[in-house]
Amino acid sequence: LETKVLKGQERPGAISHHTSVVFDNTMYLYGGSKASGEENKSLFSFDVQKLLGKHLTIAGEDGFIATSRDEHTACVYEGQMWVFGGFDSGIDKTQLSLTISMETNGQKSQRKEKVHNKAGHSAVIEDDKMYIFGGKDEDNEKQKDLWCLDLKTLEWQ
Repeated sequence: LETKVLKGQERPGAISHHTSVVFDNTMYLYGGSKASGEENKSLFSFDVQKLLGKHLTIAGEDGFIATSRDEHTACVYEGQMWVFGGFDSGIDKTQLSLTISMETNGQKSQRKEKVHNKAGHSAVIEDDKMYIFGGKDEDNEKQKDLWCLDLKTLEWQ
């Protein structure tokens, strides 16, 4: 395994508790916390074939820009990054979901979901459904619940 040091290009900086997804040969990093302790609400892309990285601006349809998130989850479905839960602006756990178009970097929507506020959970997408498991609730109690969002109808089960 060869390690390459990338010089002279944009980098995301030291971050933790962020998410990453891959779409169309590009890795996207979203949110997390910076080494300084500041929240990170940026979206960073890295082309894994060209080895080029850049910071992207998330442009909301209504001018709304997402707050910072950490300990959230992210998955890709039909060219969109689906972000769920986590800490909102480093303070409160949230039940908000966010979708970001990977083709335009445009924020498609932000919705309040019926699932309870969560952070530190896991999520996967299979057969047009996003499954969310576990995490921590408002009282930092570990959870064992499983939720399913039908991505075609946007209904929770």
